[in-house]
Amino acid sequence: MTNKYELTTIKDIFDKVPADRIETCMAELAELLRQSAVLRDGLQELAVTAGIEVDVAALVKLPDAFEWIDDDLGSLQLNICTSLGDDRVELGQIKSTMGAGR
Repeated sequence: MTNKYELTTIKDIFDKVPADRIETCMAELAELLRQSAVLRDGLQELAVTAGIEVDVAALVKLPDAFEWIDDDLGSLQLNICTSLGDDRVELGQIKSTMGAGR
């Protein structure tokens, strides 16, 4: 059975994720953050190279909450979205597996 956890705070990880699964959850979260930082830094470098002033911190935002799926697959998915007026538009996804390409 696959368990899913909606996580908003560190306390949610402590309260909702079983103690023996916290390390796995945190490892997947750390990889998600690392990949997001690589994306942010790449966009910043691209903007500098192109001579464009962009607030990359405002451009690359993490969600307020995320769903962790405890499935032992180590699969990660970053959704790339933008806003058009009041609408959120998904531009694409980056999917990877923990440890792949490292």
